[in-house]
Amino acid sequence: MFHPVPHGPLTRLRMAPTFLGRTIREVSAYAFADLLIDTGPSPTASQLVAWCRGGPVRRVLLTHHHEDHIGGAAALQEELGLPILGPA
Repeated sequence: MFHPVPHGPLTRLRMAPTFLGRTIREVSAYAFADLLIDTGPSPTASQLVAWCRGGPVRRVLLTHHHEDHIGGAAALQEELGLPILGPA
């Protein structure tokens, strides 16, 4: 599942892997101006890349290193060349 929800200048990206058509552990990432905060789980990485392609996102900030927050980071860096920022 990948569902962008605009809230004024902020967009909430609702993401979740699915199994047999059912949503599993939904998480959110947020886009504000040119910043994407977290990247969601790896099963939604291709949808996230497609959403970011040609849009305002130019950098990514990871809040912490759990898979549901960093799963799309490598795809964004490899496919779009976005810089990834976050804690060591």
